[in-house]
Amino acid sequence: MAAPPEECFAVLAAVDRYPEWCPDVVRDVQVLDRDGRGEPRRVRMTVHVEWGVLEREFQLFLAVAVEPPRAVTLSRVTDHPTNQAFTAGWRLEPADRTRIALRLDAELRVPAHIPADGIADKIAQAFVAAASRALSPSPPAPAGRPV
Repeated sequence: MAAPPEECFAVLAAVDRYPEWCPDVVRDVQVLDRDGRGEPRRVRMTVHVEWGVLEREFQLFLAVAVEPPRAVTLSRVTDHPTNQAFTAGWRLEPADRTRIALRLDAELRVPAHIPADGIADKIAQAFVAAASRALSPSPPAPAGRPV
């Protein structure tokens, strides 16, 4: 990624803006709590999943933990026991180019007859591809024709 680590971190830490750059996966984010700097700390996120015949939206309550400028972690929280889990851990590694990595661990309720292997990988790939597009420099606008 040509963008500096600080710029990459700013995009990944602004969880409330995920629907702008990753609308295929993140349909909505509602901020429930902010820190002293106004950054989201707890959110309700609607995650859209398409896998074979499965098409479903999951409402996730997530805690947002940031470790500037290298890590952002989103972890599902709940006040009742459940067999669903979701943790997305972004890591930034500065080098000649900033490397963005995402570890996604998810156990979401899907019908038993639908094979769920690979869903987390697909979501992670969509997240990383969208982040890469959001952080890539835009091509210059074409020049107008002289009159």
